[in-house]
Amino acid sequence: MDAVPDPAARLRRVDAYLDAAPDGDSTAVDVGPLRAFVSSAPWPFYVRPRPDLDLTRAAAVTVDDVRRAAAALEAADQDVSFEWVEQLVPSLGPALIEAGYVVHGYPLLTLDLGAPSTTARPPATSSRARILAGGSPDLRASLAVSDVGFAAAGTAPGPGGVAERDAAAAAVDDTLLAHVARRVRERRSVLAVLDDPRDGVVATGWHQPVGETTEIVGVATLPSYRRRGAAAEVVERLLHDARVHGCTLALLTASDDAVARVYERLGFTRVGTSAAAEPAPTLAMKDAYIA
Repeated sequence: MDAVPDPAARLRRVDAYLDAAPDGDSTAVDVGPLRAFVSSAPWPFYVRPRPDLDLTRAAAVTVDDVRRAAAALEAADQDVSFEWVEQLVPSLGPALIEAGYVVHGYPLLTLDLGAPSTTARPPATSSRARILAGGSPDLRASLAVSDVGFAAAGTAPGPGGVAERDAAAAAVDDTLLAHVARRVRERRSVLAVLDDPRDGVVATGWHQPVGETTEIVGVATLPSYRRRGAAAEVVERLLHDARVHGCTLALLTASDDAVARVYERLGFTRVGTSAAAEPAPTLAMKDAYIA
């Protein structure tokens, strides 16, 4: 892959995006070098380092900082988790471990999208992927595909299919559905789906633009449809939409090295490590994976 020009500047741009992404769905509470995002959405947020501070020095973040930031989420009766770019805050991981957290690292990748252009090359004409509108009746099914896909981790084919999707769709919370639909209408979240001619939505994914930077998240395929190129078509459609609407950089966090290599074949380059931590042994994170 091509080398990333000025890797430190790239990481700072990614970090600034990640700090801005919760805007509109949370209230930021600064606690020393950390920032807790108290959620007003139907999902929790996390604690992140403040991007306006240089936290690369040793002991820039302490155990006491961790505990005080966690308390800000606990006071709002929200689950506690931390997310950060490891290379920018090397002291946060050790502080979290000392405080009793489980810390995980995931490949962080970026892709230069080039100058904004309404004439960007569209996805292949054979692509079944499309951008979904906020009022689409397929929105519920797309959320269900995510539920089924992430419940069966990895990229291997499996038994989860249309029946499982439809059962999950019936259980989608109406408040969640309404909130997501509003984000889609406002283009705070852009949703792409891939349709099977017989079975309807079988793969889905999102990009979430903030200014000229966007993040690819929630790429999922029904296990019974994996390894047919469905997710790659979804990602291609998302990247095209991002280019057309003025984004010049895309980022994502891969769930493991194998998934990162798939994204590298799509042109993404590893730039660092996206770290995450929770008090509990099981870390539920916003995996971006491709099958």
